[in-house]
Amino acid sequence: MTSEMKVFLSELLSNLIINSKCCITITRTANTHNICLVIANIPSRKVCLLGNVTDLSTGENKIGAAMIDVSKWKWASHEGFTMDQIFRDLSDVVFINVSPGDLHKLLV
Repeated sequence: MTSEMKVFLSELLSNLIINSKCCITITRTANTHNICLVIANIPSRKVCLLGNVTDLSTGENKIGAAMIDVSKWKWASHEGFTMDQIFRDLSDVVFINVSPGDLHKLLV
């Protein structure tokens, strides 16, 4: 995990847990190449991905975030799509790219 990600995650958790009093669950994905976290506010049924991504135009690492449309994820899973297929073929349907700085508002 990059130092930038550690600082960002600390600030995000502070905003979510202390200021909003959310019940947050954080899980690291099995991706060994990039750090990617699944952050969920179970009571509000809001889930996001947060991770280090490479900016294709500059080649620099940056923090990226996407909200997961849980109902569309469940639909895809029920229809038999594998996790890899959801990421590869349905990403524009299931994931909504957001600014990482907005996560503390979007997860509440």
